Amino acid sequence: EESPGSENYVLTDFSVRGDRIDIAAPGYSIYSLASGGGYTTMDGTSMATPYVSGAAAALFSMDDRLTASTLKTYLEYGDIRFFQDDAGGMYPALDMENTLELFKRTATGKVTDAASGEGIGGTLLEFNYGDTDTPLETVRSGMDGSVSLGLLMGNYELRVSADGYETAVFQV
Repeated sequence: EESPGSENYVLTDFSVRGDRIDIAAPGYSIYSLASGGGYTTMDGTSMATPYVSGAAAALFSMDDRLTASTLKTYLEYGDIRFFQDDAGGMYPALDMENTLELFKRTATGKVTDAASGEGIGGTLLEFNYGDTDTPLETVRSGMDGSVSLGLLMGNYELRVSADGYETAVFQV
């Protein structure tokens, strides 16, 4: 299946290649506004960039508390299609439909004081995946204790800490 403006998910001659590519987007024969009015088709990385930045903006508009790291994770893990170059190299392709499916799995909640039930603002939540001590994602609760965070499916260790409270660790 093709995406709009792509040519069978094949990288063009002007596409950048190599290990530093996190995600690819259509950049060939993109329908765009023409200088002086009207419409035309254009090629280039400047045509692909709006796909990725527009996808990030769409996600951010749904939850403005998302971090740049979380946005990048959604875009990278949402790619289930690949562009192929002429040498057989495969590059992850932006797939906004799948990315939105991942995004719908955003967890929301509220950190509260067990005794009073009041929200605890500024609580630090660190999500670790697997055996690593480095947090995969870190977020602070809002002033009312509210939290919204998107994580990919899996098992996580959640470390919750706030000034004046004992740190709690949960397996989620």
